[in-house]
Amino acid sequence: MLGIGELKEQIEITEKTVECPVKGCRKKVAPKYKRDTHKYTAESECSIHDIFISPSTFKYANESDNLLWKEPSIY
Repeated sequence: MLGIGELKEQIEITEKTVECPVKGCRKKVAPKYKRDTHKYTAESECSIHDIFISPSTFKYANESDNLLWKEPSIY
């Protein structure tokens, strides 16, 4: 899981591309917008970091990696 220290403070966003948020990565992808009805596709994936990118966030390709913790709750 990427930590805050591994992410850029600012990313470049245009109408047709969005930059990978990971420091040192120069990959740009086609952004997925909330209004899009399709799910994330290869066009919006940074294959280097295995994340799907939108202008405001990113999502891991492996669904379980999107969870903050995986252990069952004790409460």
